[in-house]
Amino acid sequence: MTRGPVLEHFEPIVQGSSCLYARGTRLLGAPPWRRGEPLEANAGRLFDRFAEFLEDGAEGGLDGIVFEIAERGYGDDLAQLCETTRVLLTALGERDPAGSAMERDVASPDWWFTLMGRPLFVSAFAPCYPPSSSRYGFGTGSTFFLFLTAESFERRRAPGAATLSDAARQRIRSDHERAGRRYDLSITTGPLEALRYVKPLRLGELPVPWWIAGRGSDHDNA
Repeated sequence: MTRGPVLEHFEPIVQGSSCLYARGTRLLGAPPWRRGEPLEANAGRLFDRFAEFLEDGAEGGLDGIVFEIAERGYGDDLAQLCETTRVLLTALGERDPAGSAMERDVASPDWWFTLMGRPLFVSAFAPCYPPSSSRYGFGTGSTFFLFLTAESFERRRAPGAATLSDAARQRIRSDHERAGRRYDLSITTGPLEALRYVKPLRLGELPVPWWIAGRGSDHDNA
């Protein structure tokens, strides 16, 4: 794993994760967050790092990139996290020469977030998530976005397989359940990729359509 301040700050999540692949994932840290600058400006520096990563990193065995928002007010509640996710992915998409993924139908079953034609799986970790959530921040205090390439999943599949094995999936679910952070299978096995990016705060709550402005507040007030 390539080191740096962002990855050092993300390490408690890696070590606390119940995912059997977490500790072996090779990640690149985004440029450190600059306080006093808007999210969009920080997203610009993240995009530049992405350009380097997608040209060289994925082929070199790196699995993804971690972006840290080292400032409160971006993920302290679910409404903030939804808005942060929407603004961040929109800002990245606006810089994408291949066209913005956010201008496509996010609620479509075949939608993925993409940059420069490369599909990326996005996971948000934030202070709003309780210890019972798989997106719990383990006391880091920052809001993190983990972007994993499709290649990172392919490297963990059996040769010729289209998905992870049933045994691997079951172990991941069982390990999370033993840790008290059970997955909501209606989301993880559901048809919409986008609903996996920002999870509800608690098991059994409604999925979160973070791409619609203002929708996170519906869950916070439920």
